[in-house]
Amino acid sequence: MRKLLAVLFCASMLVIGGGCRTLALPVTSVAPGGLTANKVRKAIIDAATGLGWTVTSAGESVLEAKSPVKSTGHGNYCLFVDIAYTATGYTIKYKDSGGMGYNEKSQTIGGKGGQWLSNLDFRIQRELARMSLYTTD
Repeated sequence: MRKLLAVLFCASMLVIGGGCRTLALPVTSVAPGGLTANKVRKAIIDAATGLGWTVTSAGESVLEAKSPVKSTGHGNYCLFVDIAYTATGYTIKYKDSGGMGYNEKSQTIGGKGGQWLSNLDFRIQRELARMSLYTTD
């Protein structure tokens, strides 16, 4: 289990760019084989709520996730995304934000927004890996 998590962490760091602060959107990730759409949904919800995000249903096979509002001396920051999912993977799509540096033309998000989404994606991947190891279906 620890080896799998270490491999996932290293792979995600390569994909993220070693801490790069700009992230291209949408973020599409593949789920391990053998999972159902309901298990992918549960992994997304567990990962997001574990980070303090609020998750609600936004239609069939789509969840809306809202980051917690962070207040700084420069203002309030929050991020809204839609996460479409199937048994084979998920896609995180930018919906809206407050002060997160989204560039509509290039469909990228920088600064903390990029870090928050990278972290969300990593946590979802970690939950999916855990579920695939302990699936009883």
